[in-house]
Amino acid sequence: MRIFFLGLCCFFSLLGRAQEDAETNTVKAIVKNAQTDEPMESVHVVNLNQVVGTITNQQGEFSITAAVNDTLYFTYLGFKSQKIRVTNDMFRYGNTEIALTELAY
Repeated sequence: MRIFFLGLCCFFSLLGRAQEDAETNTVKAIVKNAQTDEPMESVHVVNLNQVVGTITNQQGEFSITAAVNDTLYFTYLGFKSQKIRVTNDMFRYGNTEIALTELAY
């Protein structure tokens, strides 16, 4: 009886984990300078809901795990920080571009 109960608990824990993974996907996008439309390298991207982060590559591209309605926070020295909410369209189309604006001092 104990072995059956232990096996049943393991099954339900794996089932719950599989559903969690199905809700989380990878967001891929490009960060560009709003004035010059050039890709920006080394922009910090943080998923505030899952507390994971990454930086953009030389082409301004990044990928980060996120779920719908998570908030992505973009920061770069000399540019205005920006928060963007993840939508279904970001997963569906995948060619999302985020533009950062320079700060005026």
